[in-house]
Amino acid sequence: MVLLDQRLKAHYPLKGRLETEIYQLRSSEIVEHKKRYERHVRTIIEKLDNQTEEFNLILEESVESLKTYESEQKDLRTALTTAESISRMDGIQTQAKDKTAKFGESKSFQNTSL
Repeated sequence: MVLLDQRLKAHYPLKGRLETEIYQLRSSEIVEHKKRYERHVRTIIEKLDNQTEEFNLILEESVESLKTYESEQKDLRTALTTAESISRMDGIQTQAKDKTAKFGESKSFQNTSL
């Protein structure tokens, strides 16, 4: 038993050197990696939140634009059934084409980069 204690005491300096030179250095590297990872995750979450807000805003604008367009087309369809002359029908058709082109060019339905 005494011999074993002496042998263990001989290895204590090695143990201390391993802890200070290897374990503590590696431990600090791991802590630094964790901090970098947490910062990265935080920025990704912020970007995702911003992107979600922007998407929801664009979606609301698009839905409103679509409702307006459908309402305008319904009104023109109703006006077309009550039109009494060909020139009036041509005018309604021109209005419908213009509103369709305007709707297709609207900001809400353009390719936007989120």
